[in-house]
Order: sequence, then C-alpha cells, then structure tokens
Amino acid sequence: MQRPHSASLGPGDGIAAASRVLVGTSGYNYTEWKGSFYPDTLSSKKMLSFYAARPPTVEINYTLYRMPTERLLAGWSEVTPDHFRFTLKAPRRITHDARLRRCEESTAAFCGAAQTLGAKLGMLLFQLPPSFKKDLAVLDDFLAVLPPADPTLLRADSRSRRSAAPPSSHRTPVSPRHRTRSALRVGSPGA
Repeated sequence: MQRPHSASLGPGDGIAAASRVLVGTSGYNYTEWKGSFYPDTLSSKKMLSFYAARPPTVEINYTLYRMPTERLLAGWSEVTPDHFRFTLKAPRRITHDARLRRCEESTAAFCGAAQTLGAKLGMLLFQLPPSFKKDLAVLDDFLAVLPPADPTLLRADSRSRRSAAPPSSHRTPVSPRHRTRSALRVGSPGA
C-alpha cells in the first residue's frame, strides 16, 4: 500500500499551498486493533514502528497520565521515520490538577522533555477538563510560563460538554510568537 506522507491542499481549497494536513489517530497501542490493523502476532513493543510506517502522525495519550522522560521519547523517536510527528498531551497534573496555575516546574519539565523529539514534535496539546471555565488571566499567566523559544504549535481543548458548537471551535493553534488573549479560546464560544 502506497500512501502520501501528508496531504497538501491548494489555494482553491481555501488553504495556502504550503499547508500540510497530517491524519493520524489518538493513540496507537491498542491490542483490539490486532487482526484488523496490526498483524495478530505483532508484539506491543513493535506497535509504534508498525503504526508509524502508515499514518504520519499520532496523538499520545500516555503523556496525559505520566510525565514523559527524555529516555522514553528518544526511544519513540528512534523507532519512527524522520517524517513522523507526535502530538503530546500535557500531563493532567498541569491541566486537570493544577488547572494551569502554579505549574511552572511541571510545565518546564514537560516542554523540556518534549524537545527530545526534535523535528518529530508536532504539537503540544493542553486538554483541559470539561469543568474548566474561561479565565483569560489564568491563560495569560500560563502562556507566560511556556518557554519563549518553543517553535511548536500549542492547542488548548476545553472539552466542554455544555457547548452547542462543534469541538473544533475550541481548538485554536497558537504560535508562541503570537501569544495574545484572543489567540487562545477556551470555553464555550462567545462566553
């Protein structure tokens, strides 16, 4: 099976020709995929390399529950091709427990470890709990904590169950070079 590494959409699609759209999944280490996606006999240790030979990106849920180490991320990088990209979910100790407050050390450790991936780091995802209410002061303070030289895109996801708008309205890429209050939306649209 031959597949493109990314899909480029042209100006006629309303997106600049230089844009890349990467399609992957939220996670890769699912034993229930054996027989349909993975070969039946594939060991769990080989799932990432098998997966990465197909879709060009994956969102890592593991990092939501455990702070990633440089050693772990280097291992993931080693078994994936150069074009592959990882989206790492920020640890819940930052997003759910601290709720973006007084989490400077954890955030620095997470962002520092993420840099181990180098060019394979696609995005950092700060997925906030459904109960997180829009608070621009908290967001401003949190964005100030992020390393200024970090070239990755960030995404905040409020996962609000009360919003009638589609989830994509909550997901706004934010370049650290353009940190403004209006660039990052968390909460219900118009709230």
